[in-house]
Amino acid sequence: MLIEEYIQRTCSMVPSLNCLVFNRDGEDIYSKSYGLANIERKIKATIETSYGIGSITKIFTALSIFKLIENKPNVLDSYIYEYFNNTKLFDTLKNSNIKIKHLLSHTTGISSLAFSESRYNPNYFLTGKDINKNNIYDILQNININKVDSPGKNFRYLNIGYILLGIIIEKISKMEFESYVEKNIFKTLGMSSTCFSNASLQSKNIATPYIVASSKINTIGSLLNSDFQQAGGIVSNLTDLKKLIISLLSKESKNKIIKDITFKKMCSTQKILKYNTSINKTYSGLGFFINKNFCGDNLIFHNGGIMGGRANVSIIPKKGVGAIVLTNSDDISAEEVSRVLISNLVYKKTFQNKLEFSEITKNILGEYTSYNNNINATIRKKRNKLELIFDYMPKQKTYLLLPKQYSQTQLVMSAINLSEYSTKNIFKYNLKKGYFEINQYIFFKTKNI
Repeated sequence: MLIEEYIQRTCSMVPSLNCLVFNRDGEDIYSKSYGLANIERKIKATIETSYGIGSITKIFTALSIFKLIENKPNVLDSYIYEYFNNTKLFDTLKNSNIKIKHLLSHTTGISSLAFSESRYNPNYFLTGKDINKNNIYDILQNININKVDSPGKNFRYLNIGYILLGIIIEKISKMEFESYVEKNIFKTLGMSSTCFSNASLQSKNIATPYIVASSKINTIGSLLNSDFQQAGGIVSNLTDLKKLIISLLSKESKNKIIKDITFKKMCSTQKILKYNTSINKTYSGLGFFINKNFCGDNLIFHNGGIMGGRANVSIIPKKGVGAIVLTNSDDISAEEVSRVLISNLVYKKTFQNKLEFSEITKNILGEYTSYNNNINATIRKKRNKLELIFDYMPKQKTYLLLPKQYSQTQLVMSAINLSEYSTKNIFKYNLKKGYFEINQYIFFKTKNI
């Protein structure tokens, strides 16, 4: 079966992979757990195995905001400085014109690197302080220097925006952020295996995170606690995340975590992502991302990434279908796996367009050179995997090629660097003219192998 061949090929790259596709009635369309949650102890992954879900946490933060303001939609247009009276951030935020909706949609105008630049400011660490809730305001004060355009103008992915949302949730609810989410989402939906990474994880069935460097699997040892839980600190599994998605898709009001109209608001398009390609036109929403034309329908999704893990949740409201992909390595795209599963299982469309993988790839194996002959490249098959090797003097750089889309004229693949664990690129091959493009560079075939 084509889908199984794809999954098996993907599984060969990671310690474990958990996949689930289901409908709004809770019926599973596809449910599989592959590999090991812990390599050293040979513990198999199951559907109950939990993973760090990274930025999928932002869905929970967004849901919390919307639950708090569900009957006060105008709050989305309120300026965030209103929630920071008597704090060190008040003066910084008062002149920013940033609204709650800008935080939700990543359109604040603050540089995407603002959090990193603030956190790793050498002057801050000279104080010898740990980063925590008590000194977060000291860190966030640096954001004013990273403002690059006006709020609402452009999409710039911003972890710090959801940290600010978490603080606003605490101001409105009069509760600790984690406590609010646990009470109003985890417990409400019966998500008993879901928690924050700063909680006690000793007794939890949690997959060990791994990275691949220099083609070797290396353990991180354990989940790294997120300094700021609002942006990426949740641990969960297939079973619990399924409950969340079913709640959003359910037609039964008693099962809803938020109203249908509220969910539609969260999925409303705000700004197109600047790094879109012709293959993937995606917009930011208010807590989700939206692909406007996935197999003819809107695909609602969010990705998550931690050191040693990748995650994706996807929803097709029109079809009443959800998908979840979790893995304990950051060497594959969980989003890609999810989309392949949905296109095959829900829309009955294969990413290969009835062309066999082996039939296509045998014609692209060979040696290549750049247009000015500065760089040579080789595409070869090794242990049934496609590898792209660039000859840089004095060393080589190798990529693993994984299929994304096929047609009679073009092959599109993910190119994953085997020595730099999180580096991914789009590889496009012109099947008629015999050349490929990667990172805007074109390579022409010089020899078959």
